[in-house]
Amino acid sequence: MNILYLPNGFRPTRRDVTSKQGSAMIFHREMRWYFPARKRFIFWVIGAALLVASCGHKSDVETTIPESAVMPRKGITVNTTGESLLTDAQQETLLAIARRSIAYYLRTGSNPPDPTVSDTALLKNRGCLIKLIVDGKTRGTSGYLLPVKRLAAAVAELAMRAATGGGRFDALKPQELARTIIQITVVSEPVTISKDAEVIIKRHGLVLMYQERVAGVLLTDDVIQSGSSGVAIDRLLSFNRMTRNDWKSPGVKIQTFTVQVFQEKSSS
Repeated sequence: MNILYLPNGFRPTRRDVTSKQGSAMIFHREMRWYFPARKRFIFWVIGAALLVASCGHKSDVETTIPESAVMPRKGITVNTTGESLLTDAQQETLLAIARRSIAYYLRTGSNPPDPTVSDTALLKNRGCLIKLIVDGKTRGTSGYLLPVKRLAAAVAELAMRAATGGGRFDALKPQELARTIIQITVVSEPVTISKDAEVIIKRHGLVLMYQERVAGVLLTDDVIQSGSSGVAIDRLLSFNRMTRNDWKSPGVKIQTFTVQVFQEKSSS
């Protein structure tokens, strides 16, 4: 017979443990927690007290960030493909929202609240990308290609996510916020094209949709280098192991989009 070593606090149910499956497997499956009710209650109270103490400690150590690092900065347009999507004032509003959201996260460790805006252009659902640059190097990126959220709220959320590093970069430190330059890319609403449509390569990026999900993206810079709409479309399909015959399937479509890129001016 196999020997079972019963740790304190556990009691297996009655069962023959001489099965060829092995006593360890049977014991693990059949054991029951055997703390008396009074002991369970004491452990529950201790655990709840530790949880409350840890939450309170977190709020007591709120990080201090100088107000100069949170103050809005002037914006500058980096690149525009196609029509201008936002005015200079709207760009600076989004840059200010992003900076305040990052500061809020670095101070509290919590998600920032949705910003309050009245500009209808900032309340439309749009795709966008946030990029954080510190001392000339990328320190975080996050984005939505498709318009799944209102632009102002998306900027606030994505700026916070970019500050965490997302596993690809080191998380932004509070003392680095003053040296951080925020770059925002706003994406127009994608427009589905037919197989014989003319794609203006120097103005558009391409996105391949399969079953209403993004299967591939050809960014604007790549499209410009492609030379013709046919080459660009073929590249997008081949990257995803598809052909033009696959494009004819009901669940496959190609959409175009334009972008507007702007960022903060350096504080120096």
